[in-house]
Amino acid sequence: MKFLTATCLVAGVSAGIVHPPTRVYERDFATITGVMADAGASIEKLTAAVNAYAGDVQPITDASEALVKTLQDGKVTVGTSDQLDLLDTAKRNIEENFAVAGLTERFDESLVMMAIELG
Repeated sequence: MKFLTATCLVAGVSAGIVHPPTRVYERDFATITGVMADAGASIEKLTAAVNAYAGDVQPITDASEALVKTLQDGKVTVGTSDQLDLLDTAKRNIEENFAVAGLTERFDESLVMMAIELG
């Protein structure tokens, strides 16, 4: 059992060294949050134009057209960025944030695994 655990650990470490995982999700997250921030700023400008309405609709029209352009540009920006690899992102989340994971259907076995893993 200890030999199998050590073998799996060595194989996992060597796989990480030979072929390190890509960190695409970080780049995509920054792209998406940037687009959302731009859209939020355009919405705030439109809101300000509506609140400042005094009979002239041109500032509202300009702000609404700017919002539509921002949303269209954002769609293109997000659409052309690398796709999130959801499975790799989920695996990374589990590896970084969970010491162990168990199943309620196999509660006793999960407890044994936790005892081995956590000591």
